[in-house]
Amino acid sequence: MHAFHAWVLRLSTWYVWLFFFAAYVVFAAYVMPGAASSMQAACGATIKVPDIEIGYNAADLKSMIAQMNTEECRNTYLHIATVTDSVYPLVYGFFFFFSIVFLYYKGKNPSRVLWLYLVPIAAVLFDYAENASLAHIVRHHQNFSDFSANLASAFSMLKWLFALAGVVVILVGLGRVAVRLLEGRK
Repeated sequence: MHAFHAWVLRLSTWYVWLFFFAAYVVFAAYVMPGAASSMQAACGATIKVPDIEIGYNAADLKSMIAQMNTEECRNTYLHIATVTDSVYPLVYGFFFFFSIVFLYYKGKNPSRVLWLYLVPIAAVLFDYAENASLAHIVRHHQNFSDFSANLASAFSMLKWLFALAGVVVILVGLGRVAVRLLEGRK
């Protein structure tokens, strides 16, 4: 783990962080809203998309999938889930990852908090698992099982849990930096 940490520290420059910050802003402000507009255009209406729901059961998912009532709508969703939403988890994952590195690890002995690396990695992995599950469900929209729906929901909730945990870890890190800066001024 220490060899991995040393490699991460060498890779972690402000340029790398700034790149992923900019990519995150572009995705959050332009790419994902554009994907939502594409869904609306293809489906003829604004529909609930499971990816952005924090929790749902099999009945909820069946209702959401039923709203994707045309082939064009389902194909658009599949394209977004397998292309656009394949890049976005990497973007936010690396942004969170390098933010955590800068806030907790640069110039310090990290042995007590190396597990924080796992927070954005887990969010990304559960996001991919959710995307794969939902793509499978949309492909088999007429006969998917409650088990598949509940599995997709579980992946979704775990994604959101780890993404929220990543935000909290970053906010706590920013708070620690702010306290150190204020203490340094006294």
